[in-house]
Amino acid sequence: VLLFPFRLIFRKDWPETRGQVAGAVLIYTCCLMVISLIWIDFGDKKDIPARRIANISHLQDEIHSILIELQRTDSRKQLYDQITALKSYQKEAIPTFIILLRNSNTDIREFSLQALSELQASSAIGSVIPLLNDPEYRVRREAASTLGNLKAESAVAPLMKVLENPTNGGMRYAVYTALGKIRSDKAWEVLVSATMDTIWYVQNAARNALYKI
Repeated sequence: VLLFPFRLIFRKDWPETRGQVAGAVLIYTCCLMVISLIWIDFGDKKDIPARRIANISHLQDEIHSILIELQRTDSRKQLYDQITALKSYQKEAIPTFIILLRNSNTDIREFSLQALSELQASSAIGSVIPLLNDPEYRVRREAASTLGNLKAESAVAPLMKVLENPTNGGMRYAVYTALGKIRSDKAWEVLVSATMDTIWYVQNAARNALYKI
């Protein structure tokens, strides 16, 4: 087996010159590559679907265990740690975060919005928009920030509607910043008016948004 390729090419049992040595190395390298390709292409793949199912099941179990831990504590730090752990599952965790937006705990809603923003979960936009009217200011502000980071064109009208009701400076700042990130011409007039806001940092947010548009 070892000598056959060399004998086939050079008609000799052993290389006698440097050129024959180089040729022998090349021959055996090619033989090994062919064997590797055969191993990869024709290996047993029957158990791949089963392994995928097992991995998915294991992943769901881990996410479920995190959800259980979320229900066991009201500590803001512990909740943040669990949300961070859940976020490590990347896109697989997005559906869970969307569900958590309806959780009764303010911290969980706020942290879930932050996670969806970081994961660039555009599929969550429709679930984030209603939180612009959340009873808690922190959640409303985070919802506006998330929609801006997701560049949600469909959120321009809801964001501007928030401004129709009395809001504090922090909320206006979040809305104007979000509109600047979305870069929609529809917000131009609103942002121009906002440059006359009574709070300086809100004015700056509106000017920066206009500059981006």
